[in-house]
Amino acid sequence: MKLPELLKSAELPTVDFAQFLRKNLRRDMPPLDVSRLRIEALIHQQRNALKTPTTGDASLVIKYKNQEGAVLSLAELEDGEVWDILQVQGAKSRKSYRLASSLLWPNALASRTKEYAMEPSSEVRHLIMGATWGMENIDGATSEHIFETYAAVRHVLGMQYSEELGKFIKDI
Repeated sequence: MKLPELLKSAELPTVDFAQFLRKNLRRDMPPLDVSRLRIEALIHQQRNALKTPTTGDASLVIKYKNQEGAVLSLAELEDGEVWDILQVQGAKSRKSYRLASSLLWPNALASRTKEYAMEPSSEVRHLIMGATWGMENIDGATSEHIFETYAAVRHVLGMQYSEELGKFIKDI
């Protein structure tokens, strides 16, 4: 099954966000209500409603209290056998600040991506990600944590750098 169809039809279990909560929060930071968190899979034009610009064919969006907090975007390559992670980005809002301060959101998005990739009806064989030093869509990133964000996704997915491809890769 191709990426857009898979994202719309797969029935994955509810995400256990409690496992992604940050420890040692600032004292003035109230805890995140994990019951108000969800990850939505959006494809093509459905993403037009997002404030965060997206790229690729599909995006996973973490929402907190119905406000976007972070986005991971994918492109489908080689007739569905390769998913390229093009974007891992936090949104710019008060809700996204709360999300970034309280949740390991890159880990949550990477984990959900892995769940989709491991679905029996998925045709994906490889997850890939360009090296951060060569990515075009992060040149204007304002966060000093951008490299840590992409590294967290690679770590959760178990990606290794391929000299041959010049990209990080995970075989599924």
